Amino acid sequence: MAALLLAAIVAADVGAQTATLDQAALSASVAFGESITYQLRTPWAGAPPRTVRARFGLPDGLVTARGTAEVTLREGVLDAAYRWRVRGAIVPGVDVAYWFEVETDDRGALRTPAARLTYADEALTWRRASEGQVEVWYHEGGPAFEAEALRGVRTSLTLLRDRYGVRLQRPTRVVLYASLARMQAALGGGASPWVGGAALSEFNVTVLHASPGQRDMAAVIAHELTHLVIDHATLNPFGHVPAWLHEGLATVVESAILERFPYATILANAVASGELVSLRGITGSFPASGRRAVLAYAQSNSLVRFIVARWGEAAVANLLSAYQQGVSDDEAVMTALRLPLSELERAWLESLGARSVAFAGLTEPEAPAALAGGTPPTAPPEERERAPATAVWASVGVLGLATVLLIAARRRGYGRPP
Repeated sequence: MAALLLAAIVAADVGAQTATLDQAALSASVAFGESITYQLRTPWAGAPPRTVRARFGLPDGLVTARGTAEVTLREGVLDAAYRWRVRGAIVPGVDVAYWFEVETDDRGALRTPAARLTYADEALTWRRASEGQVEVWYHEGGPAFEAEALRGVRTSLTLLRDRYGVRLQRPTRVVLYASLARMQAALGGGASPWVGGAALSEFNVTVLHASPGQRDMAAVIAHELTHLVIDHATLNPFGHVPAWLHEGLATVVESAILERFPYATILANAVASGELVSLRGITGSFPASGRRAVLAYAQSNSLVRFIVARWGEAAVANLLSAYQQGVSDDEAVMTALRLPLSELERAWLESLGARSVAFAGLTEPEAPAALAGGTPPTAPPEERERAPATAVWASVGVLGLATVLLIAARRRGYGRPP
């Protein structure tokens, strides 16, 4: 509510001080993977403007970027253009709002109405299908492929709503690439070879490699949508949901469609060999590679299933509700389960027959066996501007520690199965 009120105050203040260029025509051209060029054309009388700036950002977002446009004034028409080199800052399926601000000596500050574009690789022929608030984009595959993708959407959202009391709260896109190399390039070109997709909740987009005939496509979609639903349900500026709950619930939901990996067997082997990692070891980001990466997912899956078996599905809903308040891990577990986090870990380990665990490093040099976490995008060196100081704290919470436009979205990735 505070963020919404601050946004309204900022918008009202801008509107009170800036006149509108009502006859302005805005357009944008996308060179996918390279740049977006924002363009303005408007009738113009009088002296040339002092400065023309393009402004752009997430629709309704508090954080925007700007760039000084090149201007041409000829025969009563002003043309302005600004080229933004995206450098992997955004991904396919993201909506971008943009407008122009014109500063003059004689007419004060002027602003155009906002326009919107959807960043997409138009070299591909995208087909679109919808299930509720989710729009699925794909460029290869027929009716059976589309139906399977929508099954992943429908199954996950129904299960999350009916069993765990959480819903997708904003329109979301799932962008499916048939080519792994092309998908990795669309993520910015810096993705590791094992990355098979990324979920970006702040953008309301998940980009995945999914080709016709892929047996686990619906399960992968269900997994990634679970991350977006969790992020939507728990958004706050003061805390975050631990990785074990994020990934544990995502693996449970995916398993309602297909058991993609033998989590129980992986866990049993780890217990027998004494390789279990402590709960603290699966709270932050999961490793980018290695056998322990898969173990982290298996442990998370086991812990969420243990909570459901002991306290019921409502306990997961209660945990997510507690995290939405921005509390610590200890406070969330105490609120939802009525016991300390350390006691939860002890009871879970006892149920596995595990005697001890270690807080070990999770990364190993070998290639991942199955799953892995994504990497953050790279920020382009554009000139950046944030909302006034009173609104920045809200925008930090909204954009996951963002200080710039479009750059700070948290990515949750998955690795390609062997």
